[in-house]
Amino acid sequence: MQPLVALGTLLMKLADWLFENSKSPEFFRRKLGVPERSTVSRWLTGKRKPNRHWMRAITQLTGGAVQSGDFDDSSPPRCVRPILDASGDERLILPWHPGYQDEPSSADGDVFSPPVKRALNVLGKRVKFTPGGTLLLDGRPSDLRRIVQAANEILRRRGQEPIHYPGVEPLL
Repeated sequence: MQPLVALGTLLMKLADWLFENSKSPEFFRRKLGVPERSTVSRWLTGKRKPNRHWMRAITQLTGGAVQSGDFDDSSPPRCVRPILDASGDERLILPWHPGYQDEPSSADGDVFSPPVKRALNVLGKRVKFTPGGTLLLDGRPSDLRRIVQAANEILRRRGQEPIHYPGVEPLL
């Protein structure tokens, strides 16, 4: 799937940013100082858009990855997963929903994609989780791309296929 492009910039949904950076909505809410849990939930589902104050804080916290225009796009985040509810209707759920996947989640409650799980497996004890939900690689804060890159270095030395991951190794 190709990323959406608007005015020459890549759109980054807040849910996708949280998922790709292994952050939970609760961690994000606390970091921003948002008083109500439902506020972040409404931003993630597209039911509400952040006001100017919160948008500035979101843009700053995400390092500019999530912009106000990203909330104008009505398409669902890339990280959503369709499920069938009790009545047989399909609905989309976010990674933090208990029904998102059948596999167990990581030690800190975040859910990782299969490529990231493979990278974590390759790196083993080199990766740790802080109580605040940050990933540490060799004792230093790291994002998922750096973790996949480190795992790919090991896999290449072993003569194995690297992990395909956006921004690291082209997807097949």
